[in-house]
Amino acid sequence: MTSSQAANADRHVYYERAVQEPDEEVQVLDLVFSKLRGRKPVSLREDFCGTALLCTRWVESDPARRAIGVDLDSDTLAWGREHRVRPLGARAEAVELVCADVREAATAAVDLVAAFNFSYCLIHERSQLVEYFRAARNALASDGLFVLDMHQGPRTWEELIEETEFDDFVYVWEQGAIDALSGKARRAIHFEFPDGSALDDAFEYVFRVWTLPELVDALREAGFKRTDLFYEEFDEDGYSVGELHRVERLKHEDSWIGYLVCE
Repeated sequence: MTSSQAANADRHVYYERAVQEPDEEVQVLDLVFSKLRGRKPVSLREDFCGTALLCTRWVESDPARRAIGVDLDSDTLAWGREHRVRPLGARAEAVELVCADVREAATAAVDLVAAFNFSYCLIHERSQLVEYFRAARNALASDGLFVLDMHQGPRTWEELIEETEFDDFVYVWEQGAIDALSGKARRAIHFEFPDGSALDDAFEYVFRVWTLPELVDALREAGFKRTDLFYEEFDEDGYSVGELHRVERLKHEDSWIGYLVCE
């Protein structure tokens, strides 16, 4: 009997394809650091790094660069070490993977700490969020920057299912109903295949939906002196209408994604 496409699917591969945009993220990190610091960044710590895809693209982008990936999931780190770091060959030595809680990892000082894919939403309590932000600050060099991506707007609170079609699979993002008292909600990722099979709940999380003002307040308490929002405008069809730029004010929108850059 022929096995299904889902049975043969590697969930990490499909996550990387559907969710991550490492080349764009490298460009974002280059842009904000050069704008604010006037030089090219060399070292990166990727928190909640998963398969460390961003780490590998970072070191591939410049022979002088090095990266540290921190994640609590040892199995995912092992997958990343085998499938993403080892293929770098001699450059594999430029990537260090650390299996630890991001609040406790002791790593060398870096130019940039990045927390992408909204992974900090896995931290549910404000005191623990401040503790993480303080740890990220302590991991920075004297002129380093901490960069978070964020999904904001009323739509982040809605119960919904979104489907994105790729050539050989469908990526399904599910947002569960939010609990108004705690701000927590279930998030899940599913992959559907042309043969009718599916990887249901390939990834499943409970997110605390932090608002931008809450994040800024927590960052200030953690010791960051300045936070800047970098934002890229898109048209109704989802195409960019301008490069990423720093904004002082932002019109209220149903759903938007930006980068919070912290000094």
